[in-house]
Amino acid sequence: MGVEVLVYAPLGSTEAKLRDLANELCLPFSTTPSAKPVVLVSESEGKLGLRLNDHLASHLVQVDFADPATKRRLRDALGQPLARAIGRQAATIVDATAGFGRDAAVLAALGAVVTMVESHAVLWALLRDGLSRATADPVVAELASRLKLVHADARVWLRNLAPEQRPEVVYLDPMYPERKKAALAKLEMQVLQALLSDESSPQGLLEAAKLAARRRVVVKRPLRAAPIAAGVHHFVATKLVRFDVYETKA
Repeated sequence: MGVEVLVYAPLGSTEAKLRDLANELCLPFSTTPSAKPVVLVSESEGKLGLRLNDHLASHLVQVDFADPATKRRLRDALGQPLARAIGRQAATIVDATAGFGRDAAVLAALGAVVTMVESHAVLWALLRDGLSRATADPVVAELASRLKLVHADARVWLRNLAPEQRPEVVYLDPMYPERKKAALAKLEMQVLQALLSDESSPQGLLEAAKLAARRRVVVKRPLRAAPIAAGVHHFVATKLVRFDVYETKA
């Protein structure tokens, strides 16, 4: 499960709330900063957040569906390569590697009902926190109503779907070894890599997605990386990434 995560309650935070969170997630709790290179879960203005221990002076990594960067992506949702790969008519989508929920928000902005599946307990807690705040925010409440959240191993969850529960599209953006070799320009990527450093290979996830999706599976890949598996029907590429599309049978 990657590095150990410490739930830390800094001075001025709601200690009882964070202590309850630590108990819920079965994580250690402290009111004293740790010198260990762990990821911290903290609270700022009512928002949960993550930060690496060597970035204590920097901003927290949070799930915020109403932040300026997300709003810009949502305004141009139809024009994004991800939208072209997914297909504009998709009514039901599963984002099986939800992460911080940014791609899921774009997919919901297309009008689809999007189920975010996240296996990592800490990322799931951040998504739950962000979705709760978005539901109460009049600016993004309508979009948030189309976002659903599931805490599960996506491989198992997808295989257990009943026929009537199968989505039209499954979207995958798993972690890749290629990313670990690249320069880490963004704190968000460093946090993800710390949390998910021992994630298993994505082949099993792709197979489960193919069985579940009624129309297609879309997999995000580094631009020059080989496909996860043979059978790519077509792809949509940008300067940095590629969206491989696997067509499936209903």
